[in-house]
Amino acid sequence: MSNTAKTPKYTTPPNKIKEKVGGGGIDPERLKQAQEHINNNNFDFRPIANSFIEKIKDFIERSEASNEQLNHKDLVSPIMQLKANGGMFKYDLVTQIADICLNFVEEIEILNADARVIITAHTNAISVILQNKMTGNGGPEGKALSKELEKACNRYFKKHPPKTSK
Repeated sequence: MSNTAKTPKYTTPPNKIKEKVGGGGIDPERLKQAQEHINNNNFDFRPIANSFIEKIKDFIERSEASNEQLNHKDLVSPIMQLKANGGMFKYDLVTQIADICLNFVEEIEILNADARVIITAHTNAISVILQNKMTGNGGPEGKALSKELEKACNRYFKKHPPKTSK
């Protein structure tokens, strides 16, 4: 028996799933074309964003008029759409504010008058940004606005602490 060390041999096992469905991937040229289309589009995001804002406002109005507690989780979808699409269409400040609002809505337990005021403040801020075509992050003013909206949410939770931790 020899004491010479043998080099280990590595074997890659067959990937049965990859063999069935193929390697996949997207052609880099198609990705480049898609990115150029996004960069060069002249699509106006504002009408779509305003439709999401209207859905939020309608929900707030219904909740004020209703004697029953509406499921405030229904607010999540239009707020999430604003958050997701704002940055894609160069409205980064819309994305930031929608993110703050989304986090707030996901944490509140009931949609009381104070919560409606905070959500309305967020949607009013987004409306002003859209009306004035304020693309980008809004600079120092945008950062200050975001901070103030976060502070409003924090004040709400001091006044209305959640009963359960998530």
